[in-house]
Amino acid sequence: MKQLRHSIECTQIDHDHQHVQYICIEPGCTQKEKGMCEVCKYGNHLQHACIEVQKLDELVLKAYEQEKEFNNNIYKTSHKRIKLSIEFLQKKLLQIMQELKDICKMQREESLLELLVETYVKNEKLNLEEYNSVRDLVIGNIDQFFGKYFWKQEIYTNNFKSFQQYSDNLLKQTILFAEDINLFEQYGVELHNAQIQKFKEYFKQQNSKYLEILNSYENLQKQDICKTQPIEQFYKKQLQKISSVDISNKLDLLAIGGSDKYVLVVDFKSANCQQELLISTQQVYSVKFSPDDQYLVAGGSKPFEIYGWICNNWNAPPIIFRGHTNYIYRLTFSEDSLFLLSSSADKTAIQWNIDKKLPQQVYKGHTQNVYGCAISIKSNRVATIGRDEFIIVYDQQSANILHQWKGHQCEYGGSSINYLQNGQLMISSGYDGLIKLWNGNNYELLREFIGHSKNWIWSISIAQNQEYFGSICNDYTLKIWDIKETKPVLTFSNENNGAPGSELILKENQYVIATSTQSIKIWKLSL
Repeated sequence: MKQLRHSIECTQIDHDHQHVQYICIEPGCTQKEKGMCEVCKYGNHLQHACIEVQKLDELVLKAYEQEKEFNNNIYKTSHKRIKLSIEFLQKKLLQIMQELKDICKMQREESLLELLVETYVKNEKLNLEEYNSVRDLVIGNIDQFFGKYFWKQEIYTNNFKSFQQYSDNLLKQTILFAEDINLFEQYGVELHNAQIQKFKEYFKQQNSKYLEILNSYENLQKQDICKTQPIEQFYKKQLQKISSVDISNKLDLLAIGGSDKYVLVVDFKSANCQQELLISTQQVYSVKFSPDDQYLVAGGSKPFEIYGWICNNWNAPPIIFRGHTNYIYRLTFSEDSLFLLSSSADKTAIQWNIDKKLPQQVYKGHTQNVYGCAISIKSNRVATIGRDEFIIVYDQQSANILHQWKGHQCEYGGSSINYLQNGQLMISSGYDGLIKLWNGNNYELLREFIGHSKNWIWSISIAQNQEYFGSICNDYTLKIWDIKETKPVLTFSNENNGAPGSELILKENQYVIATSTQSIKIWKLSL
C-alpha cells in the first residue's frame, strides 16, 4: 500500500498530480471513490473518518487480531451456554420423572380420596390428618391436569409458583362450605380453568409489544392506500450527487442542487429543464424559493457564498451574499420574504436583508457547526441547532440569546429546527434518530416522535395545514407524521446521499418531494 500510494493519482479532474493519501472508512459514506487526496479529505469527505494509506496495513492486522479474539470469546460463551442448557435439561428430566411418580401415586390412592370425601359428606367434618391427605391428593391432581404445560413450556413454569397456595385456599373453602361430593370434582375443573386463564394472560402480556407492532403494521397498510408509487424524475442534465431540492409555492418550478457547480430549475409538470444556473459552489447543500416566489437562493461548500436569482429574470447576474467563512448548510426565508437566514460551519447564523443584499444580524453562541436555523417574524425569534447539541433561541432584532439548552445529546448533535403556529411550537431533529416537539414559549419538551433508526435525521418539512410533517433520515427512509401522534402514518424507502446532502419537501398536503442518489422522487398523497 505504501508503494501504491505514490503511483495512484486522485480521480477528481481538478486535482491533477494529487496522489491518494487517505482512505475513507466512514460507515455511512456514500462516495464511490474511497481513496482521496489531501484536497478531497476536506471536500466530499469532510467530517468522515479517514486514515492514511500507510497506516492501513497496521489497522488490517489489528482488526484481524481483534476479530480472532472476538470469535474466541463467542466460542467460549457458546460453550458455556450449551453446558448450562444441558445441566438445565438434566434437572428438568429428573423433575418430570418425579412428577410421573406422583401421578402414579395419585392414581393408586384415588379410592382413598373418594372414601375421605364420602366421610366428610356423611359426618360434615374432617380431622387434620384427613385434611392433609386430601390436600396431598389434590396437589397430585394438579400435576395430572397441567403437567403438559410444565413439561413443554418450561419457560413459563416459574410464573405458576402461586398455584399451590391458590390450591390450598380453594381446598379449605371447599371443605368448609361443600354440601355435595360433586363440588370436589368442580374444584378440579375450576382450578384447571383458572390456570389456563392465567397462562393466557401471561402469554398476552409477554406478546403485547409484538401485537402492538402488528397493529401498527396493519395501520400502515391501511394508510398505504392513499399513496401512489414514487414518480422518479431524471432530468436533462443529470447531477453526479443531488443534495438539495425545493419547489415554488405556485407548484410550477423545482430547484435542484448538486455537486456539478450549477443549480437546475425544472418545470414541475413536464420535468423539462428550464434553467442551468452556473455557480462556483462545489456542493450545494440548500436551495430555497422565497414564500412570494420572487427569489431563489442556493448555498453550500467553497467558496462559502450564497447565490440569489430573481425568478422572473433568470438572465440577470446572480446576487452574491458574502459573510460566512465555512460551509453553508441551511437557508430559510422569513414569512414575509424580506429576510433570509443562513446557518454555517463557521459556528454562526446570519440574517440577510434581501433588498440591501447585506448581512443585517449575526447570531453567535454555538461552539461547533450550526446545521439548522429557523425564523419567526411574528414572535420576533430566531432559532438555531448545531453539532454542539445545543438549541439556541435569539431575539431576532438584537441577536441577544433568550434561551439555550441541549436538545439532542449525541455524537453530531442536532440537525434541523422549524417553527410552527407563529412561533408557539418548535420541532427539531438530530443524529440520535429522534424528532422532538417543544413549547416555543417556555421551551418545555412536549413530545418525542420515534420511528427512525438511530441515525441522522437531516431534514424536516412542515405541511401547510401544520397537522403533518415529513422527515428524511440516513436510514434510507422518509416518514410522514401526524403532529398529534408519536408514530409515523406513512413510511417510504428512499436511498439518499446521506447528511448533509438530503432534503425533503412536504407541499400543500399533496406531494412528498425528496432527494435520491441521482434523481428527485415525488409521491402524491391524500392526507
